[in-house]
Amino acid sequence: MNEKVMERRWAVVTGASRGIGFHLAAGLVKRGYGVVIVARDEQHLERAREELTGLGGEVVALRMDLSEQGAAQRLHAECQERGLEVEVLANNAGMFAYRDLADCTEERVGQMVRLNVATTTELCRLFVGDMRARGRGYILNMSSYASWLPMAGLGLYGASKSYLRELSYALRDEVRESGVSVTV
Repeated sequence: MNEKVMERRWAVVTGASRGIGFHLAAGLVKRGYGVVIVARDEQHLERAREELTGLGGEVVALRMDLSEQGAAQRLHAECQERGLEVEVLANNAGMFAYRDLADCTEERVGQMVRLNVATTTELCRLFVGDMRARGRGYILNMSSYASWLPMAGLGLYGASKSYLRELSYALRDEVRESGVSVTV
């Protein structure tokens, strides 16, 4: 195992190819973290990797659709295989649809629930176990104002973000004494 990989602090940022996720990754690079950026769009992911590397960061870019079944396990396994001790997990990837639930396709509902709820939950479970064993770590789960404001057209999205908010509060309490912090 490469000693340089072992001594660097690592962060995983999902949905990191643009927007908030990209800026989270850039902030972590500026703080000296090696960053694993994850996104499904290869073109945007490559552009983000180039820009973050240009900031002086060590960047691993993983093209992955986190709305697929088993994606969390694949991402965690990839980090372990590379010998990356992930100190920061930023769950930023999310799916949005401004559409009444009755007008959503079964496929869209499944994708949104898998990404916004199931994958994020599983990433928390997998990485917090590692963090707790080391006695340090930080998890950021990106929620939304929609979690507080149920409204037509945003029911599924708002409910998924409300779930994430509540999960984060509970997880924060579960790991409070372990050296791991959780923010939503």
